[in-house]
Formats: sequence, structure tokens, C-alpha cells
Amino acid sequence: MMAMAALEQKIASALADDSITSTGLAELITEVETAIVAADKAAEEEREKALDPLASPDVAKARAVMEDAAFVRDRLRTVLPRLQTRFSEVEAHERYERWVVGYEQVKAEHDGLVRELRETYPAIEEKLTDLLLRIETCDREAKRVNSEKPFDTKEANGDGRWLLETEPVARGLDHFRIHDVQIMRDLKLPQFEAGAQLAWPPHRPIDWSSVAPVARHPGADWAVEREEAALRWAARNVAALKSDGALVAGAVTLIAGTVTLIAGDMADALPELDGSVDVVVSNPPYLSQSVLCDLSPEVRDFDPVNALVAGPDALAAVRTVERVARRLLRPGGLAVVEHGDDQGVAAPACFAAGWSAVADHADLNGRPRYLTAVHT
Repeated sequence: MMAMAALEQKIASALADDSITSTGLAELITEVETAIVAADKAAEEEREKALDPLASPDVAKARAVMEDAAFVRDRLRTVLPRLQTRFSEVEAHERYERWVVGYEQVKAEHDGLVRELRETYPAIEEKLTDLLLRIETCDREAKRVNSEKPFDTKEANGDGRWLLETEPVARGLDHFRIHDVQIMRDLKLPQFEAGAQLAWPPHRPIDWSSVAPVARHPGADWAVEREEAALRWAARNVAALKSDGALVAGAVTLIAGTVTLIAGDMADALPELDGSVDVVVSNPPYLSQSVLCDLSPEVRDFDPVNALVAGPDALAAVRTVERVARRLLRPGGLAVVEHGDDQGVAAPACFAAGWSAVADHADLNGRPRYLTAVHT
């Protein structure tokens, strides 16, 4: 009974102690649960003894001992839920205190970043917006200068003077490819003030007086690819060129008409269009087998050989294009054919009989790159 009295005193102190920890309460709860098991066993034993006249001839004493044992057990059972509730409260408080410590650590970093962003972003916004606006203006001017280059003069062809857009040059991007993400096009830079417009791209009110209606092109276009993989890439590239394009069952529908992608060889493609086509554009193979080893690895190791090599003199595909274009084009129709930068004379020479106004043109780097010819 002395041990039980000491335990009850510990329980009373724990319930009144504001500084007790959840660990101390958990240990006390375990001790009380153990004591309840022992008290329950003792109460059952005393009950059995009290009900046995031989073991307990004194009825009053037997009843008193039995009731005392049950009373001790029931007192412990009654106080246990209060201890458990107290444990939950203390443990929750301790968790909150630990959370506060972590909160204050993160808050210090958070508040520092708030100050840093407030001090840094407006300057970055102003500097970057100014830079992009100047790039935009310069790119427009570069396009104008390029468009005015007098290619009819001998020294203008192959002089290397051609201005590319600023961003791909700065980022080292291949300007012949379509890039999924572009800073000038895709960047969204908010102004720092709440509720303000974007700093980039800047707000540009529409001058409705300069907007003229544009009629849809009534015709259609066709593209031919022999390889299935190339056909899939062609569909993807065409769709990328028009944001409102949609690829459905091999045809890419655009605002200006429909591009129909045909699987086949260009040598005998589209006989149903003979003599009715306005323009034939081709980027055929134009290399010889001997120069493959000199190509850059990204071309040599990944592009299919039949997309690069065109016979011993590298002009077999150009000759095929000439025959097909002569078959498809209406009188006055235009052929545009890309060729190697060492074929500025040889490739146009393939367009002789049946052609007029045969001319060669430079690429963006000023190298001979494509020919144009008008079907007679």
C-alpha cells in the first residue's frame, strides 16, 4: 500500500507540474499501466479468497480486503486517461516549440531574401528590359540592312557580311534550327510593383489603323519525304512554324492553307500535279562520299548517309530535282534548290534547257548556298 500511495503522489504531482516533459509522462503512464495490471490481478485474487469461506472465515474482513483491492485498481484506471490527455497536451506543446525553432530559422533566411529581392530585382528588371529592347531594335535594323544588301554586285556574294539575330549568336545556338525556348520570345518578366504589367514583353497597344485584313491562301502545299522518320520530323517542323497548326492524319492544316506530307521518292512524286505547281523547293543531298569524314560529328554520326551523299560528284540529287521540277512546274513556275557551298557554279549549271533566270544566292554567312530558276 505504501508503494501505491507513492505512485498516486507521483501522479498528482505530474498532473500539477507545468514543467513536466512528455518523456516523463510517458514513463509514468507505463508505470501506471503496469500497476493497473498488478492491481487487477490482486483484486481478482482477493475476490476469489473472499468468496471462499474456508480461506476467509471472517466475512466482514474478507469483504473489506476485496473492496480495497478493487478500489485501488479502479482509482488507477480512472486516473490513466487524465495522464494520457496530459501527455498529448505536453507532447503537442513540445512539437510546437520545436516547430517554432525551425520557423525562426527559415524566417530569418526568408526575411533576408525578401530584402535581397526588393533591393536586387528592380535593378535587374530595368537593366534586362533595357537590354532586350535594344536587342529588339538592333535585330530589326540588322534585318533591314540584310534585306538591302546588293547581291547583284560581285563582291557582295561570299563576303561573309550577314547579321544574324543577337540571341542565337550570344547563346551559341544553331540559327538554322527551330529552338523550343527563346529568351526574346518566351521570357515573361513581371514588373516589381504589385498589379503592374509585364516589364517584358512590354505592353504594346495595337494601332488598329495599321491593321489590314489578310485573306487566306486558297491553295495547298505538298511535301515529299522518302523515310518514315523524316516524314514524322517534317510534320513536327511544319506544325512548329505555325502556332495554330494542327497535325491530323498526315496533313498539317495552317492558316495559310494545308501542307500535305507525302511518303515517297521525289523522283516520281506527285504525278497528278504535273504542269500545275507554282514553286518547287528542295534541300536535297549534295555531298560526295569522300567528304563524309570531314563533317562535324553531329552531322557525320547522326544524319543518315542517304540524306547527305548524292553520287560521286555530289550532284545526282540536284539533277533529279531539276527533272522533277521541270515536270511539276507550270510555265513561269519557280525552282529553289539548296546546294553545297562549293557548288555555286556546278549546281546552277544543271538547270540549262527549259529554264531561264538561273541565279545563285548566298546564305546568311555569305557562302554560295541555293539557286533559283524559272521554268520556261
